[in-house]
Amino acid sequence: MYETGKYGGGLVQPAVPRYFRLPVITLDFAGLYPSIMRAENICPTTFVGREEQARAMGLAAADCTVSPSGWWFVKEHVRKGMLSEVLEDLTNARAGARKKMKGLAPGSAEYEYLDSLQKAIKVANNSQYGVQGASTNSAGCMAVAESVTAFGRLYITRVNEYLAANYPDELRLVYGDTDSSFLECAAAPPASALTPAGASRCRASARAARTRALTPRRTSSPTTCWASRSTTRAGWASAWWRRSTRRASSSRR
Repeated sequence: MYETGKYGGGLVQPAVPRYFRLPVITLDFAGLYPSIMRAENICPTTFVGREEQARAMGLAAADCTVSPSGWWFVKEHVRKGMLSEVLEDLTNARAGARKKMKGLAPGSAEYEYLDSLQKAIKVANNSQYGVQGASTNSAGCMAVAESVTAFGRLYITRVNEYLAANYPDELRLVYGDTDSSFLECAAAPPASALTPAGASRCRASARAARTRALTPRRTSSPTTCWASRSTTRAGWASAWWRRSTRRASSSRR
């Protein structure tokens, strides 16, 4: 990794390119990478190295988190990571701005200011992972970035395994990318899969109770997915259908 400056990224499930008449639901983690860094206390200031370095420092397994890529980090009771504190402050600041927006009129000067502020905070929040993995950043820690993406792959894999085991006839995975799973419903979407309780069960199966939330984002139907010949890519287009439906509705009036 350090020799090449490269490491594994997010898990991408090959897309099934076709037109979907049945509903396609989307599940995704809210702030996957920042929440992993907070939950697992992953930071350059908590980085230990491999197991031999941890043993040499007198650290027990109970004192450390071991990432799926094999890197060791001390847990919060030993030392809270600086990035965990920064991400916590950013998350709270964004939540505060969004809360203030609820009492304001959309389009007002204060509303627009707070909206721009919360969007900027979101970018700062999400960029902390990427900064650590940038080969041009002399202050970065590539083991942090590699561990974050490894945990991300683990979480989304466990979610997909849970859905396949519990809804084998109702849901079919048709695409996935990093923090999201796109699922075709065989018939009507199973109510238990679309409720907060269903999302909670997925979350628990992926150890995501420690990372914020696995959130049902949307249900789209009909939907088109396509893939290029050289590289699998997915495009999800339902807006055209909504627009065409509105136009057809208007023409009938």
